[in-house]
Amino acid sequence: MQAGLWELIGLVGLVGVVVLLLLVRRNKRRSIKARPQSDFLARRANQLDWRYDGRAQGDIRYRFLGKTSQGLPWELRYDNGKSSSASVPKVYWEMTQLKANRKVFEISRGKSFEAQKNPQGQGFAAGAALMVGASSPDELDFIREASVLPVGSRRLRERFKVIARSEADVAMLVTAEIENLLLNWPSATQAGFDPYRATKIICDSQSLRVELKYDTSDMPLFEHLVKLGVALADRVSGLGTIEAR
Repeated sequence: MQAGLWELIGLVGLVGVVVLLLLVRRNKRRSIKARPQSDFLARRANQLDWRYDGRAQGDIRYRFLGKTSQGLPWELRYDNGKSSSASVPKVYWEMTQLKANRKVFEISRGKSFEAQKNPQGQGFAAGAALMVGASSPDELDFIREASVLPVGSRRLRERFKVIARSEADVAMLVTAEIENLLLNWPSATQAGFDPYRATKIICDSQSLRVELKYDTSDMPLFEHLVKLGVALADRVSGLGTIEAR
């Protein structure tokens, strides 16, 4: 009976070794598969005079760093959103040097803003936002005081809402170049990509940022986001309510 027991233990150990070898092999294949992508991203970043940082930090799997023609630094990050069931994969461009004393504007589909602006839903939305830590007194003030403004062409207004407290805050913001970047996205992206639903642009007391809620590693899309961010930064830096810090 003892011999049979030792045979069973040996068999379990052998199965464990085989499983371990298979896991190591699979991880090695994943590493080899990921390496060409990271090498390509690094080479392309170098061609664009950016810097690629492939060191993962939490949900941030990699990032690009660069500077505008005025020397202001920016970052583009890929966030896989896996740390929380409430998170979604996204790519976002950010410039922390450009900020204001309070939230100045938002460019987005505007659905969330309009729902919160609705007097019937504002109390619930504000309370829920504070409960989950997704909002702040500045954000709630913005919801109460801001409105959708008639900025940009009709085609732009059909797809995005430009939201601000006054037209003076955004009157010079949406140029022909920025409209073109907002309305014409790279075609070499995955099926199901809707930039008008996925894009949100914000300038507040934290930074100027462009957020794209979409899971992608498409370099043309990254380059488009940087062009949009830098074009916005050039306009925002000239607004009196916003300054580089």
